[in-house]
Formats: sequence, structure tokens, C-alpha cells
Amino acid sequence: MFLKTLRHTGPSIRNLILYMVNGMQNKDTDLMIAHNLRSLDIEDIIHDFIGNDHYRKQTRATTRWYHEILSIGALDADKVDDKMLERIAQKYIEMRSPNALCFAVAHTSEAHKHIHFCLSGTEFRNKTTLRMDNKTFRDLRVGFEKWQQKELPELQHSLVYLNSEKEKRRQRGKGASLEREYQTQKRLAAKGQLTNKQQLQEAVQQAFSRSRTKKQFYERLRQSGIETYERVGKITGVITNRKYRFTSIGITKSMLLSLDRFASRQREAEQLLNHDDGYELER
Repeated sequence: MFLKTLRHTGPSIRNLILYMVNGMQNKDTDLMIAHNLRSLDIEDIIHDFIGNDHYRKQTRATTRWYHEILSIGALDADKVDDKMLERIAQKYIEMRSPNALCFAVAHTSEAHKHIHFCLSGTEFRNKTTLRMDNKTFRDLRVGFEKWQQKELPELQHSLVYLNSEKEKRRQRGKGASLEREYQTQKRLAAKGQLTNKQQLQEAVQQAFSRSRTKKQFYERLRQSGIETYERVGKITGVITNRKYRFTSIGITKSMLLSLDRFASRQREAEQLLNHDDGYELER
């Protein structure tokens, strides 16, 4: 299964939790897991993550929490039910870090059914971090697919990393680049500093968290001196000394889609208010 991980160094976790929950098709029946958390109450979850962050070694550049996404191939979508999604999620938590705090939800409305995981930056009430080097992360993905191949052979279209020579070549090239980036981060972190990419990521995520529509988001980026760029007529990222796709700095396509949904609901509410004085906006 395709696995993506995003690191969050900023102090806010509320927007990530709300994004995960709001993307669910049915909040009453779809998969939700609270691992090492008190309950599935949103405020309790946010409080527990923030409280556990106090055990982290307090340096500015350290990752506070991880947003990880496990995606199933579209051709296998009809083979996946709620029981299988829970089994996949529980196994991933077990292999990734069973001693961490983890909130997981399933998004099932898209062609590629996927599971979002929010993981604490450190283990439960412990300063031990969840950071993985490139080799460990690669081993996790391959190891998880070996389990998948053995226990869920019906998901034959969702094998991405196992026995893939193309992936091995890609990882070798990408691994060298990521290692250089990590060494730079490590050197600056010792001085309490952030890399240019980390600074950009924080600024972009802050602009997103303060926005309710794409228009607001792009305007806040412009006000912060961050230039956007287009591809095929659509804004797809930002540009400084180099181009960064939104997905590479923590802004996923689903997050951008949530802004579209909010704008649509806002327009519907305005139309409702303007249609007849007899209508009252539900709060």
C-alpha cells in the first residue's frame, strides 16, 4: 500500500484532527481508532496530544506529530470493508509505533480508500521520539507489504514497494537527497534553527490554518511574500528559491478540497439567508 508521511513542527494540532474527521464519509459508522488516548472525543484527543508533547525535548525544529496516510489501490476498493480497514490500521499502528499516541480514521468516499494516522512525536509520556531514518522507513513499508501479501492476498493491486526494482532505484536516489536534507536539519537544529524548507512549511501551514477558502489561502500566502505557481491552469504549489508542490510541504489535495467544500457551504448559507426571511440559519 502506498504510504506517505508528513512531519508537523508547528504547535497547532486542532486543524489536522478536524481535517481528518471532516473528511470521513460517515462519522457515526466509519473507522475511528483512539490508541493510547482517553476517548474518541475530539477535545480529549487534542488535549492528550498537546499534553504528551510536553515530554518531548523542547527544541523548535523537533517534529511534534506525524500525519501518515496509508492508501489502498482503486482496483482493490471493492474488496475492502470496515473490518479489513480496522485490521489494516491496527497492524500499521503495531508495526509503526505501538507506544505512541495515535488517532486514525478512514476516508472511504474516494476511489482510493485510505486511512489517516495522527501520531505523537514521542512515545506515550516519554521523550523517546518516533523519528525514522530512510532505511527504517523503507523497511517499514516493505515489511508491512509482506504482511499484506500474506494476510490480505486479495489486495493484489495494492502492492507498491515489494520486489519493485523501480522503487529500489527511486529510493536510492531519493534517499541520498533526503539524507542531505536530514543532515542540514540536524546541523541547524543544534543551533535552534530551521531550514528554509521548514520555515516555508510553517508559514504555508499557518496561512492554511487561518483560511476558510482557497481564495483566502492564496491571498494570505501573497501577503506573507510567498509566490504561488500554476500547472495546467491550477495553483499547485509555491516558489521561493525552488518550486515546492503543496503536497511536499504538508498541504494535501484533500486539505485543499476541504476549503472548496467550506466555500460551497458558505455560498449555500448566503443563498438560504437571501431567499426568504422565513428561513433561519442553523448553527
